[in-house]
Amino acid sequence: MNDEYILQHLKIYVEFQLENGYTLNEIKEALLKFGYKKELVTQIIATFKGKEPKKLISKFSKLDKELMQQDMVIYIENMLVDYIKKQLDAGFSITAVKNALLRLGHQKKMVDKAVKIVQKEEYVDLHKTPEIKKFPIPVLFSAILVIILAFIFMIAASADESIAKVFLTFVPLFAALIILYLILHFAAHKLIVTVAPAIVILVVIGLFMYLLNTTVIYSKSDLQIILGLNIIISFLASLILTKNLMQFIIIIIIIIIIIIIIIIIIILIKKMHMLNRMILLNMILMNMKIH
Repeated sequence: MNDEYILQHLKIYVEFQLENGYTLNEIKEALLKFGYKKELVTQIIATFKGKEPKKLISKFSKLDKELMQQDMVIYIENMLVDYIKKQLDAGFSITAVKNALLRLGHQKKMVDKAVKIVQKEEYVDLHKTPEIKKFPIPVLFSAILVIILAFIFMIAASADESIAKVFLTFVPLFAALIILYLILHFAAHKLIVTVAPAIVILVVIGLFMYLLNTTVIYSKSDLQIILGLNIIISFLASLILTKNLMQFIIIIIIIIIIIIIIIIIIILIKKMHMLNRMILLNMILMNMKIH
């Protein structure tokens, strides 16, 4: 059983209290009062011989002693829980772990409390990578489809067009989403999933150009806007489905910035047009006065 673990943690505790302004004698007294064996405490304190506290407390009051005692209880309780968990995972029995801790001078009451915490799993395992809850791909895919369909209904209502006609203009988008779903479902290599957003854009552009040249779907449409919507929606959907959320956030921020810049440019252009008209009008009036 690794007693060095306890020694190292007690050394960390001593160093922590030195940084808080307590002297070695005061820390030694607190450790002995807490129940640690004199030999163990002397061994630990000896490693800090000659080291002075960083901010010396002028008067070691009763309140300071109580605070040190409270700090020690919290620190040692957490240390005991972590130590017991490690030793049980290593294959030692609970009895052997308890006896080892009592041999080092730990209070039986604190050891029993730490054992109960471990047995009931009422602790946070800092060594375990937390599991992040993830939505299944089919759920995300279905949610995205619902949002896209709602978007299509909204466009159809605002443009006073049939839903079927608007739906047909987004055929490249739906085809790209189906291909994306198949990639996520069957792709074995992580690289393929990583480049999925790029594949989606190529599918959208390719199918859009094919339909443009072989059908009349886009005969009365604003091609740039329709193509842009197909690309943007499919790209954002691919980022969500491939769990590239950071990229998704960055893209959203970039889009917002671009929209703001476009709005500012439009406002400036309108103001320039108004200014030019005013200058032209003034010139006309001046010419009329001259004549």
